[in-house]
Amino acid sequence: MITKPLLSIIIPIRNGQDFFEDTLKRLYAWRGERKEQIEICIINDGSTDNTKKILEGISPSFGIKIINIEKNHGKGAAVRAGIEVVTGEYIAFTDADLPYGLTIIDIMMNRMRAEPRLGLLYGSRAHRGSTVRRGYGFLRRLGR
Repeated sequence: MITKPLLSIIIPIRNGQDFFEDTLKRLYAWRGERKEQIEICIINDGSTDNTKKILEGISPSFGIKIINIEKNHGKGAAVRAGIEVVTGEYIAFTDADLPYGLTIIDIMMNRMRAEPRLGLLYGSRAHRGSTVRRGYGFLRRLGR
C-alpha cells in the first residue's frame, strides 16, 4: 500500500548550479530526520547553466520528483507545475537556496496541525513578528 505523504515541498529553480548541490545535502539530511513521509518536487524552470545536469544526476532512490521546463516561465508557473504533480496532505514551497532554512517548515507544519481550520499559511519578512531582516532591493520595492 502506498502511503500519501504528509508534506510535499516544491522547489522551483533556475540557474542554480553554484549552490544546488548544497541544497540537496540539506534537504536529504532534513528529510532523514523526519518520521513522516515527505515528498520533494524540484522544478527546473528553463535553466541555461548546468542545473539540469545536476538534477539528472540525482538517483531515483532518493525519491525526488523532477520536472524540467525547457523555457523559463517564471517562479509562479514553476510552482503551479509542482502543485499539479505532488500528492502531500500539505504543500510548501521555498526558494532553491533555502534562504529561510528548513526549520521554518517544521514550525509552519506544527502550526497547521495545531489549527486544522487553517487552509493557508504563509511567511512574510514584512510581518512585524518576522525575525528575517533582509530588505528587498530597490527594484523589488518599486514593483510592490
